[in-house]
Amino acid sequence: MSRLKKKKDGSKEKVVKSIKKKNDKVRRKSKSKLRSSPREEVETAPVETVFTNAVELDLSTAPTIYEYEFVFVYYRIAGEKKEMYKSLPVETNVKSFKPFELALGLYGSGHRDSCLVGFDLSAERADRCPADYRLQMTFDMFEASLQRFPKYFGNHISHYVYDGEVTVYTKAELKMYDGRQKLVFKLDQLPYSVKAYLGLDSEAKNIHSFAAYLKPRGTVDLTKLGTEALPNHRVLHFLGSLIWQNAMLTKGQKVKKEHGEKLHSRFIVNSMEPVQGCFYLKVAAGCAVKVSYIPTEDRSDERIRPIVRLVPQIKPRFHLTASISVEQFAYQFLRCGTASGLTEKLRYPENVKKLSQILEGLYVKLNLRNRAHNMFKIDHVSFKRPADIAVSVQDKRLTLEEFMLTKYGHSVKRDLPCVARKMIDGTFRFYPMNGLWLLADQPISSDSLTVDTRSSLEKILTQDVNRVLQLCNRSLADLNLHARSHSRNIHLMAFGVFMKSGNFVHVPHDKQPHPVVAFRHTRHFPNGNAGWPLHRDHFVCAADTIPTIAFVNTTVGGSSVSELIGPFKDRLFRELEKVGIDGELPRGPWFLDAGERFGKGKKIVDMLNAVEQLIRRSKATYFVVIANDELGDRTRAVWKLAESTHELAKRRYLAVQFLTQDVMKKWLNQQDQLVTVPFMMDMNLKLGATNHLLQEHNSISDCRANQMSSYYVRSNRMYVGISFTQPSTNISSTEPSFFPETASICFNTNNERFLLRGTCWYQKTGSVDRSKLSEAFYKALDTYSNGLPVEVIVYWKTNSLSKSFELEKQAIRDAIERYVQERKSKYSPKLIFVKVKTQTKTRLFVALPSMNILRNVPSGTTIYEKNLRNEFTIVSGDTSGNLVTPTRYVAEVDGDVILEKGNIERTTHSLCFLGNQSPIALQLPAPLHSAIELSDLGMRNYELLEEAMCDNMDNEVLESSAQRAKDRTEEDWRQYYERMGERIYMPIRDYKYWI
Repeated sequence: MSRLKKKKDGSKEKVVKSIKKKNDKVRRKSKSKLRSSPREEVETAPVETVFTNAVELDLSTAPTIYEYEFVFVYYRIAGEKKEMYKSLPVETNVKSFKPFELALGLYGSGHRDSCLVGFDLSAERADRCPADYRLQMTFDMFEASLQRFPKYFGNHISHYVYDGEVTVYTKAELKMYDGRQKLVFKLDQLPYSVKAYLGLDSEAKNIHSFAAYLKPRGTVDLTKLGTEALPNHRVLHFLGSLIWQNAMLTKGQKVKKEHGEKLHSRFIVNSMEPVQGCFYLKVAAGCAVKVSYIPTEDRSDERIRPIVRLVPQIKPRFHLTASISVEQFAYQFLRCGTASGLTEKLRYPENVKKLSQILEGLYVKLNLRNRAHNMFKIDHVSFKRPADIAVSVQDKRLTLEEFMLTKYGHSVKRDLPCVARKMIDGTFRFYPMNGLWLLADQPISSDSLTVDTRSSLEKILTQDVNRVLQLCNRSLADLNLHARSHSRNIHLMAFGVFMKSGNFVHVPHDKQPHPVVAFRHTRHFPNGNAGWPLHRDHFVCAADTIPTIAFVNTTVGGSSVSELIGPFKDRLFRELEKVGIDGELPRGPWFLDAGERFGKGKKIVDMLNAVEQLIRRSKATYFVVIANDELGDRTRAVWKLAESTHELAKRRYLAVQFLTQDVMKKWLNQQDQLVTVPFMMDMNLKLGATNHLLQEHNSISDCRANQMSSYYVRSNRMYVGISFTQPSTNISSTEPSFFPETASICFNTNNERFLLRGTCWYQKTGSVDRSKLSEAFYKALDTYSNGLPVEVIVYWKTNSLSKSFELEKQAIRDAIERYVQERKSKYSPKLIFVKVKTQTKTRLFVALPSMNILRNVPSGTTIYEKNLRNEFTIVSGDTSGNLVTPTRYVAEVDGDVILEKGNIERTTHSLCFLGNQSPIALQLPAPLHSAIELSDLGMRNYELLEEAMCDNMDNEVLESSAQRAKDRTEEDWRQYYERMGERIYMPIRDYKYWI
């Protein structure tokens, strides 16, 4: 695919072959142009070719293949609960399994007085074994079967492809003797990985037998890949399994032999880098590999072609050379100085939550017993201690502490919290912290990492385009997928599949016009977006009421803040005056030093009380809060909660904004003028003024400058963002809590300015409260005073573009229908629904043939990965590091609405430049970006408010509260969420933005 070209200074640079060929053509063409018209050559811009992170497969010589269901099953004696299994049939389709109390798997009736239970090796309880270890076991079993039963399979390992779960593909039809429809054979020589997992070399005596089920499914024609509307997923599944065969099977596993631990659960690892300050964490940089499809090059119909897409990623891993006890890990993670320091630190809820956050999803081994299935996945760290947990054993009720001592002779540390494991039926089982050992080298979800750790990862993430492409090339080499090296890939050769070329696939693209945005806070913005002379009269001014601004210090060391606050206050008022905002100090104290009442370790309820007292004391309507950016300090979250829950917020204007001491110093020293840009934008917006103007070109229109002069963003269109946020935590002071889902809606008003307003509410997780959404949209329509919008464009963020959102759509229609009935109008707007996916696997880069340059695609680049016009991908902002991640959109019209070509694309791109607090382009359209922020804020407020309520309860009240939560019906929960929503006051109203 690529080669190394040596520079004069001895270094090497990577050059894509396809780019070099085009370079030669461009140079020859350039010389002829230069002779005929030098001026024309100077004015001609270099042609950009956009490539995507994929290589194409050639299936023209691929044969028809045979597909079989292949399941490995081990049978165990059922034990005490054998009666429940006797009526269960033997199943061989892993996809049809339903969860039972003990396992997911195959079941069979026993003989005599015993009942055997069959467990599918690839689909047993998901929390009992890490995915990469289970994948290793199934491939070891597959290889052992090929060697053990040559009469069924033959001796050519390259003629078989196994997906690691339930399907095997063959070149020729297998010899199913006597015409049997299902072949069952017993396996007696098990690989070491399986024996170690099942504990067969120890005291586990209840394994009865191990068998394999082989059943024909049919044939797959690889040349019939299908169309966009109906892709052949069986072909794609086969190709995905085929790509990994060389790496997964031991005989052809050059990845592990040559590169050591470079393959983790179908993720090619190219390097492992330690994270600064984290003894337990390393980052694996590599590529996830996925088979997909794109349209044919001529794009004349919906036919598709197969590609292998390489997605550059970094994945944090819990990387220790040996297992470590959970207690020892907690001791090091929380930086405990003495042996008793861990007990002391875990008395604070924030430290328990911090430990739970990092341990969630990690696998541990219970070393108190040596039997099969002693591994499981941590759900969370509970606040409960061993003495608080009751265990029933043979009609006796013991504490967990007593049970561990009686059953295993293990003395638990009673002052340490317990680790919780979630069972299939939704209940939790608790284990002592000093009886569990963390498995070495396992993946960690980036969501589980602390804020400071994630900031350390950003340095590793930032790589230039050439380095990222080198990563992709090395991953192709590891899988033997280079065009020049396909002869070494025995599996691709055996099935007649080849790489079409050694080049990345280039994709057709369009360029959306770059909107010109003028910001209120400055005449000359450094990124060049302010394209015309500004005057403050061009903008909508702030509300009639003059804001009274007070300053609050919540950090330790108020003396240093006191020295900064005077000059900072003077400069802030000068900047506000420049943009037409006349602020004033309150009649009461304007600077309040309350550092001792906020910070890490303080109770939520105490900090909320402190905020209320400060608000009443100062009598201000706008608070600038100097706060820490330290991990675990929830001062900011408490002030944001107070902004919504304080009694003053219900009857008059109240807003809060945050700064750190570092930002204040940089602004006063004029080190960085961009430091306070989001601060000024947020302040201006909360005071009711506009932040920016939008025009399609640099020309000044004669119309009123505060109106949207862009054709695509105008006041007779309504732009709506709707977001749903799942609970961010599952723990409270007693039991795992029933946190709701937070829903939010944000929209623009039509009062001659681009202002976003919104609200949020709570509903049962996974459901849609249609009445709430309909009511919120009805109130949004009610804010339109000078004519209703003729078009409504609704943006939804989703992880699945196939989701229909029918309930949400119907809620919007219900609101419009109700509005028409109550107002007796003939209102019928055009409805356009747009699904948005941010975590796409598409990556893009640009090649400039005349300069041998690879770089990221510029803002406004639009590509169509499908022939359907309503699905498109846009790059909204410029980036220099890594390969740019675009956002994919699918637009769906309601009724007979016809989309003008390019209309929704240009509208979406323009909206990305209208963020309330961002002077640069956002990844998402501003209404959706704001809706996501608002729903996240609502969820944080809910969690804090519930924790504050628990802070005021003793243990007995907490126990009864937890029991009431368990007994609530669905209607009870709906009413409970509604009451909580009333306490967190977020109405739709003007001159107030909640973020």
